Amino acid sequence: DLTEATVRALEEMLAADAHYTPVLCRPYGEGMGINERATAARHARADLLLSVHGNAEETGTASGFECYPLPPGRQNHDESLKFAGLLGQQMSAAGSTLRGENGVRYAYYVETADGNYEKKILDPSAGSEDTADSSFGVLEGAGCPAVLAEQCFITNEQDVAAFGTAQGCRVVAARYYLAICDYFGTQPVYDGQGNALAQNEQN
Repeated sequence: DLTEATVRALEEMLAADAHYTPVLCRPYGEGMGINERATAARHARADLLLSVHGNAEETGTASGFECYPLPPGRQNHDESLKFAGLLGQQMSAAGSTLRGENGVRYAYYVETADGNYEKKILDPSAGSEDTADSSFGVLEGAGCPAVLAEQCFITNEQDVAAFGTAQGCRVVAARYYLAICDYFGTQPVYDGQGNALAQNEQN
């Protein structure tokens, strides 16, 4: 519910902006595997991928925004990191606390001795360049700059009140939209609350 409300609002804003053509990597109301989502981005020849998520944690005390760009050593790392930084700036401006370094972290899946995988989260200052460890599959397979965003913790009442209601999801979508505009250098047609700007406000 959280992610689809956010994506529907973001799709609306991007579709109303002549600079963009949004492409969904899975249909609303349907599941789709990670590889299929990445394939959808590649087939669309996407210039940028944003994977929208809600976070969760058992104690209910964790809160805030974090996002995961393609890590170092990947072809699109620099541009992914740039977009992640813009997402963090926008979510901070919306009043969210930022986890990691300015809202940015790297995720790796490290193979263990028993043949399973363990997720490892690192801040950018850790300086990992270990390309042998895989990151989130949807990022690795998208073929373009890509970031996975965790907009809030659905297990935290304050987070949900701010960024998980219908209006909260629209605000997050608007902030994602503004980050996309910043990334590509275009003039936005929506403000940070998701309101359409008048023509004179766009210039």
